[in-house]
Formats: sequence, C-alpha cells, structure tokens
Amino acid sequence: MGSRSAYALVAVAIIAGAWVLLKRHGEDIDLGAVESKDWLVAVKSANRGSQVVVLKPQGDSYGDPVVAPGYDDSKHSVHDEDPVWRPDGNRIFFASDREDGTKNIYRWNLSTNVVMRRTVGRVPRTKPSFSVEESDRDSTDPLFVAGGLVRQLNVAEGTSIQKVPPVASKKDGGDSQVDENSGEGHGEYGQGAQLRIREARYFGKNEFIAFIRDTDEVQLLQVLNLKNPGPQALTLTSGDHIEITVNPATGALVYAISGFRWPDEKSVPKEFIKNGKATKPFENAVFVFDPQHVNPQFPAGDSIVASPDPKQAFMEPAVSFDGRSVILTYGAYEGAGELTRKNLLVMPCQSQGGRNYSSTAKGEVGNAAWSRDGKHIFYLVQEGKDRPIYRADADGKNAKRITKDGVYLSVFASPQG
Repeated sequence: MGSRSAYALVAVAIIAGAWVLLKRHGEDIDLGAVESKDWLVAVKSANRGSQVVVLKPQGDSYGDPVVAPGYDDSKHSVHDEDPVWRPDGNRIFFASDREDGTKNIYRWNLSTNVVMRRTVGRVPRTKPSFSVEESDRDSTDPLFVAGGLVRQLNVAEGTSIQKVPPVASKKDGGDSQVDENSGEGHGEYGQGAQLRIREARYFGKNEFIAFIRDTDEVQLLQVLNLKNPGPQALTLTSGDHIEITVNPATGALVYAISGFRWPDEKSVPKEFIKNGKATKPFENAVFVFDPQHVNPQFPAGDSIVASPDPKQAFMEPAVSFDGRSVILTYGAYEGAGELTRKNLLVMPCQSQGGRNYSSTAKGEVGNAAWSRDGKHIFYLVQEGKDRPIYRADADGKNAKRITKDGVYLSVFASPQG
C-alpha cells in the first residue's frame, strides 16, 4: 500500500471518528481534563451584578480570581451565580442571565476555558446541583430548577426531563410531554399546580430527591422517592427558612431549619399539645435524615443540634467530604432567613453531634466550605466594605486572608483529591 493510500485511510478514520463524536454528543464536543486539586470556585460581586470566578493556589496562598469567559456587564447588569463543581472537578456549572436577560445553565470547561450555554427557555433556569455521593463520581447531568419545577439536564444534548413532580406515563393516563416554559407543575401532583420549588438535591443513593418549596406562609422541605413516587411527596418539615445539603460519604440529607412550624397542626403529636395549643420541640435546628434508616419515632430525622431560643439559629450547613463533620454558621436569627453572624461551629455530623462542637471562627463570618482532604476550611469574613475569603486549618487555627479587595458571596472547593 502506498503512502498516499495510508494517509487517506488515516484521514477517513479521523473524519469518521469526528462524525461519531458529533452524532453521539449532539455537536457538543466537550473534551479535556484539568488538575483542579485545591482550586476554588466563588461568586464575586461586580459593578453591575456578580461574577463566577476560579481561584488557583499560588505559593502558600491563592492568585487573582479568573473570571468565567464571556462575562460583559458594560451594557447591562449580568448575574452569574449558583456555581457547582461537576463531581470529577473538570467542569463548573452555573446559572447566568448573561446572554438575553433570562437565567440559564452554563458549563465552564476548565481545560479549554470555554463557557457554553446548555439550556434555553423563557423561564429562569437556576440552582444546578449534582449528586455528591462518593459512589457517583461519574455523574455528568445535574438537576436544576425551572419555573418552580425540578428538571434533569442532558448536558450533551442540551435537553432536559422533568423529575419533580414526576410525570405519569401515557399508559397510566398521564402526559409525558411537559411544557418547560409554562411554569406550571404538570404531573402526578396535579395539572397546573404551582409548586414554587426553589432548590433540589439528589440523596440516598440517588433514589430520592429533596426539594424546598415556597408557600405564602412557610417553606416546606419535601422528599420524593424516585422508585415509588406515589401521589404526594413526603413532607419532612416546614419553617421560615430551610437550607439543604448532602453527606457525601453516607448520602444522608442534612438540613437546617429556622423558625420551625408544624407542617400540619392537625397531626401534631399529643406530647406537644398543651392547654389545647400546639407547642414547638425547638425553634431552630439542624437535622440529618437517612431514608435507608428512618426512625419511626423521629420520621423527620435525627437532630444534630437544636435550640429552643428563637434568636439562636444555625445556617449554611456544609459537610466534610469524609462525612464526619459539619460546619455551620451560628448567630442571632432576625426572621425571614436573615442571620446576624457570630461564629462558625464544627461538630460531628450525627445525632446529637452538637454536644461536641468547637468554634473555629468568630465575627461576621459564614458561607464555609471544606477542602477535599478535610484539613482546611474556607469562609467569608465581613471586613468593612470588603468580604474576602479566608482559609484556615480545620480547627480554625492559622487563618489567612487569600483574596484581595472585593465582596465575595460564596466559595466551594474542588472535589478532586
């Protein structure tokens, strides 16, 4: 065979391989990997909005923030927000209104430094979230919230399917075709039901989805069993303000609740009825809920820490990658989800873990995150007009400011170890 024929065959093979990739990924060629160990992703306030930025280690500190490509607020305000690491640490997903004023989901390829929009629609797409369980490190398709519903994104195709409420199949009398742009909750929970979901997470070996719903009076924390959806989701609790995260090691749901209220006052346990009125077991608390090991006496989960004082609250739970510890922002609850920050507290992520807490930082601190190896914590500190990022040992020692001027809104460490 001549050299020209050999070259021709190689060229044909390359073209054929490229065609297969295009066919498989719907023209979404997203290749490359990056070593992101110890990198941080953060949200930083900008002149006219907010930016998603990456911070890379430089010596014993961090270099200047690298802004996600394509950010341009010269003509109008732009809000990049809700960044989340893909479990392999090679990509960052975030919500932004940078193109047409409507929030959509974007992917930042850290290897090629390319940002690409992966959803389209007339209603905002926000709060992307991946499974964080160690057994699901290959996850590539996140959940997100659109029009008050929960959908799962097919990143390669740029399409999505509805997850909450579950959509009945046509053979069961349902309609699997749901209008993504209507904002109406078609599915098992009722045609046109306005669910007003604000955030959702996979947990429990990805067999469950936890989601927070806004109502006119309270926030509800509900759980959908994906293997047995049923006509209604399980309501775990309700209150003024709820935040959720997931234990990466166990898959258990961890949630913080402020301003507790009974979900259904007609079903209040008898021991909490006094003089004909419902009383509260606590005002503010953090719970761990493992759907694989539900205690019938405590169906909402086990209390990690709780307070009967309405002014003592715990927010912004973040669980270490090994699942052993949870860090919380502690302070005075002012109502409507507002907290006057006082401390960062670390405690075992287990029932009654608050009995063995330690204070790692004091002052106007919060939004803490763990390093992959659990040796460091990252958190925000209000210092005059600035809100920089600090890094400290897990016990709070050797705290050091790692960013210059600016107001940071959140920070998350790469999952690469």
